Amino acid sequence: MRTQAIAIVTWAMALTGTCHAQSVNPQGDLRAGMNEIVSVDSRGWMFNRYDYGSMRNVRVESRSQGGSSAVVIGNYTYNGGRPGWVRAQIQNGNVVCVEYWDFAGRCRPIGRSYSWDLLNSMATASASGGAAPARSGGYNAQDHQRACQSGACGPSN
Repeated sequence: MRTQAIAIVTWAMALTGTCHAQSVNPQGDLRAGMNEIVSVDSRGWMFNRYDYGSMRNVRVESRSQGGSSAVVIGNYTYNGGRPGWVRAQIQNGNVVCVEYWDFAGRCRPIGRSYSWDLLNSMATASASGGAAPARSGGYNAQDHQRACQSGACGPSN
């Protein structure tokens, strides 16, 4: 895992121009970099499994004028071929957050899936003897549960 994390940081730093690593070609390694980001993040997915190596159509969606930040987007599959997309925001060589198709407009840190946050809040509420809130930070747990039961859960779940 440590080697994988170092590879992601080196790739992100080269992409945003905060280092000039000899072994990293940001444009040529876009697919590989995004593959590793989603691979690391998917370890926190509760219901879905990333199809490792399925990342494709990866491109820089935008880049700051000075090049210190970039937004990279790509398509991938999960659960044996179901399609999805991911967008990563990179700033000064760090992956700031990832946004997935099923929670468009909500960028979150790597490893902080919404379903794990919900599970954690439920466990905390249970330990304190209270009931877990149905809503947490604008996230509707009941809607999420219904979506998962109908098979509409995405990769950040």
